Amino acid sequence: MFHIALIDPEIPQNTGSISRLTVGIDGILHILGTPLFAIDDRRAKRAGLDHWDELRLKRHPDWHRFLVERPRERLVLLSKYGRRWIWEHSFQAWDYLVFGNETQGLPVPLLDEYADRLFALPILGPIRSQNLSNAATAVAYEGIRQLVVRGDLAPAFYLDKIDRLAPRDRALVRETKSPAETRLSGDPEPR
Repeated sequence: MFHIALIDPEIPQNTGSISRLTVGIDGILHILGTPLFAIDDRRAKRAGLDHWDELRLKRHPDWHRFLVERPRERLVLLSKYGRRWIWEHSFQAWDYLVFGNETQGLPVPLLDEYADRLFALPILGPIRSQNLSNAATAVAYEGIRQLVVRGDLAPAFYLDKIDRLAPRDRALVRETKSPAETRLSGDPEPR
């Protein structure tokens, strides 16, 4: 569904929660740079629970190696310094959702170089920032919401529960092929 990229993550529980999110959205997790913990840290695995074995994980030594063969227009960088809200981005399946680490956020050079690809979640109360795993979840599900509303995605879980939806929500679901045929172009092959 989406690629989620974490630059130099610091807290294993956040990475574990994001790994669970990634499995839940059928995505791919990218770890860039050097985390402050071992990827197989028991705290990360505990937060990912029994889904760790299902995780599609890719490691990249740095930002520049990560960028190889990744089109700029598919990058969605998240920061409290973004000048546009995340819902202003028109999501496509397999966009790259890029997050900085928990204490410093995205590296400063990326804030300038990718200002046109930089988005934010609103912070309305007196806090400095959102928790990394909560922000990743909010952004991923905003992307899924957009795909479903546009009719670009009708995942099996959505179709299976359509009878339980409110009538106005049912109207949003368009005619689709069987759930097995709803994979989007560019999707990796099923496991």
